[in-house]
Parts: sequence; structure tokens; C-alpha cells
Amino acid sequence: MELAYSANAMSAKIMAMFGKRLRDSDYESLLNKKSIGEVASYLKSQTYFSSALKDINESAIHRGQLESLIRQDLYARFSRLIRYGGRSEARREFYHYGLMEVEVSQILSCVNLIRNQDSTAMIAKLPLFLKHHASFDLANLANVNDFAGLLKVLQGTDYYQPALPYLSQSPEDIDVPGLESSLRSVFCQKVLDMIIKKRKGKDTKALIKVFSTQIELENIVKIYRAKKYFHLSGERIEEVLTPVWCNFSPKQVHQMVYDMDETQFLDALSHSVYRRYIDPNNFLYIEVHTKKISYDLNTHNLIYGQDPDLVLQSYLSLAESEIENIVDIVEGIRYHVPQDVIERLLVR
Repeated sequence: MELAYSANAMSAKIMAMFGKRLRDSDYESLLNKKSIGEVASYLKSQTYFSSALKDINESAIHRGQLESLIRQDLYARFSRLIRYGGRSEARREFYHYGLMEVEVSQILSCVNLIRNQDSTAMIAKLPLFLKHHASFDLANLANVNDFAGLLKVLQGTDYYQPALPYLSQSPEDIDVPGLESSLRSVFCQKVLDMIIKKRKGKDTKALIKVFSTQIELENIVKIYRAKKYFHLSGERIEEVLTPVWCNFSPKQVHQMVYDMDETQFLDALSHSVYRRYIDPNNFLYIEVHTKKISYDLNTHNLIYGQDPDLVLQSYLSLAESEIENIVDIVEGIRYHVPQDVIERLLVR
């Protein structure tokens, strides 16, 4: 009875929120803006971010402040949604995954703040409920000004070891996409383990597929980047992969890791289950293509999923993708990137 109620209440609330998402017409308008102030003004006056941005001064807002405020809005939505999810211990424990995703986003925000030495960057504030359940003191991130300080905050958490090789480098040399892929692999593996151990029922298979696919996509990013940018050996690549795959056999994985260069690897992907998304003749960045795969999978699960946990996870992932689109537009404007190039980076 509780699950049926929570499924109905949460799904209805999520679909209402999803219905307010940015549309193609919004992105077209945003792409035509010439300044961060114009982007903020449009979001404030024409989109559901109006409440989150109601107190801003459009003529004085910085990109870091804008990102912080729209992220805070997402965190507030998540905090409100989990109240509809039921009172069972298993369900409350599962919702910790959403907080883990917040933690990864905050770590990456802190890394970019240090790397860019940007005094306008900000760490998004969290609702009180989320703050009390975090695995490290998120407030301390606002006072971190170097990688050594960030590692100190992360010490004793599941993020420390995966982040260590990246944060041991100088800020100008850090592989940010590699760090993001590594942190998200940890996140997905922990959630997958939780699902397998704690959950039962037919919808569990859909949740397992979501997180297994995400780990597989992170592995694909790691393999491609390791081959193209770092020319690592197969043995070294295998060391950084998470041993979870859902669409490739062990033999196929071995061939991709040991026997292919980056061109052959892309060709293999273009003949795999991901062929709709990977075209070597129309290739941008591996991260853009893998994020599009996740976007479509989560959209399907949001619309057709019956399990409230699956619907919530899908919504949060899609909302995060929307924020990344806004950030890409703002960054493109800041660095005078051609509009058509920015548009190709957007995942929708």
C-alpha cells in the first residue's frame, strides 16, 4: 500500500516538475543571448527558474553565482521529492544515492573553482536535510583553495582514492573529464551494489540496467580518453576500469582494451548497441555522445517507469543534464565560442 501511494504521489509530482523543463525554443533563445546577464534575465523571466533567481541583479550576476543558484534549486527539489517516497528503511537508504550525486557535483565544482582561480565561482548551498546526511562536510568546500585542501576534506570517504591520482597533479594539468568519470563510476558502483543487495521485484531489473549502463558508459569514456590522449597500455587501462558491463562480453572488452587504437575503438562502438549514437564521421567529444545515451535512457524510464525510485533517479539525471546545458551556454558566451559549436554540446 505504501509503495503504491508513494509511486503515485512521487510520479505525479515528478511529471509536473518535468513538464516545466526547458524546451527547444528556450535553448534557441538562450543560444542567441550575448551575455551572462541576458541568460540570467531569460531564465528569471521565462522559465521555472524564476523563483530561484527572483532576487538576482541581472546586470551584475556572475556565472558562478548563476550556476550555484540553479543547482541549489535542483537540490531543493530533490529534498522535497523524497518526502513522497515512503517511510521504509530500505527506501530511505536508497535515496542516499541522490545525495551522492550531489556530492560528486560539488567536488567537481570545487575542482573547477581551484583550477580556474575564479573568485566568482561558488559552491551551491544545500537544504538542511541533505547537509546533515552528507559523507563529508560540504560547507568546508567553500573554504578550500587548493587540491591538498580538497583531498583533506575527502579523506575517509569513498571519493578519496579515486580522486587521489587526479588531485595529486597541478591544477593546470588535471584531467577533469577523467576525474568526473572516475567519481561517477564510484557513485554508480555503490548504488548498483545497494540495489542488488536491498531490492527485489521486477522494477529492480530496470534500476540495475540504468546504473550498469552508466558504469559501462564511464568505462567507454575512460578507454577512449586513455587511448587518444594518454596512450596508455591495455594493462594500465584495465586497472582504471570498473568491472561492470551490460552490453559487451569479456572477449569484446579485452579486444577493445588491448587490441584497438582509438579509431578502431570508435568503429567498434559504431557497430555495437550504441551505433545510433556513435558515428566516427560525425564525432564531437566522447562525453557528449555517452551523455546523450544516458539522456535517452533516463527519458524513457521517466515516462514509462513504474517504480518511484527509477522515476526519481531518471528525473534527477535529466535535471542535471539541463544544468550542464545552461553552464555550457554560459561558458560558450564567456569565451566567445561560435553558437553552432555550443549547440552541438547540448544534450537534449
